[in-house]
Amino acid sequence: HSPYHNKNQRIRQLCALLYRYKPTFQHPKLSKPLLYATIYPDLPNYEELRINNLISDLLQLLYAFLAQEVYHDNPLLQKKYLLNSLTLHDADRHIEKNLRSYERLQQKSSHRSHAYFLEAYYLNEEADQQQLRRAMRSNEGHFQKQSDALDLFYHINKFRIACDMTSRNLVAQAGYQCHYLEELLRWYEEGPGSIREEPALQLYYKVLQMLRRQEEEKWYVEVREILREQYLCFTREELWQVYSFALNFCIIRINSGQSYYYQVVLQLYQELLDREIIFVN
Repeated sequence: HSPYHNKNQRIRQLCALLYRYKPTFQHPKLSKPLLYATIYPDLPNYEELRINNLISDLLQLLYAFLAQEVYHDNPLLQKKYLLNSLTLHDADRHIEKNLRSYERLQQKSSHRSHAYFLEAYYLNEEADQQQLRRAMRSNEGHFQKQSDALDLFYHINKFRIACDMTSRNLVAQAGYQCHYLEELLRWYEEGPGSIREEPALQLYYKVLQMLRRQEEEKWYVEVREILREQYLCFTREELWQVYSFALNFCIIRINSGQSYYYQVVLQLYQELLDREIIFVN
């Protein structure tokens, strides 16, 4: 019924007719010919294609609404597209103010995993473009920050995918191949200390070693240590995935006859409950 989203009165009628019969939507009056007769009284000859197109248009509105709900709940995404629009309108005064707001929003996040660095990449890309566009001589380092954020996003995400591939190969013999994995490990191991201090890189590197070197318990111990001390750096979804990797490690140990790991599995589930990571709805 919002004229911004929909100006077609017949779509409104169709929606209202359907809505009467929620939640089952099972009723003789919901046949297409009867709906057609109500919505198109001025077109007496029934046309299947016409009513099908109207139903499809209503479904597209529902899809748009669901996407809008996600957009509404993501202020960083809103800022990103707002800045694109302000640039198209040459609204320089508003651009600067919203860039600062975008930066505050991005830095406020407690999470420091791949999604955080992707947002940092977008933010610094926008800031650098604005600086070039206005021919500003000052160098605030946005271009360097953009490059650094992209490196961290790529490597964290690549490690995360490598962990998932390795886990699936162990559990289901899936046969996944993570390309450039040895180069990735070498980049992490030989890089500067600041790289190895990044919590997400640390965690996924150690998870990967835990999955690849299951005879060495020290990797599992180090993964648990990061989960205890730095779990606030990760989203609930990421934590659930990492705990799943740890549980799989324990199950493999149990299957090899190490019954001590039953107690470890219980401890993992207790943590999942205490932190509400395992909850669904």
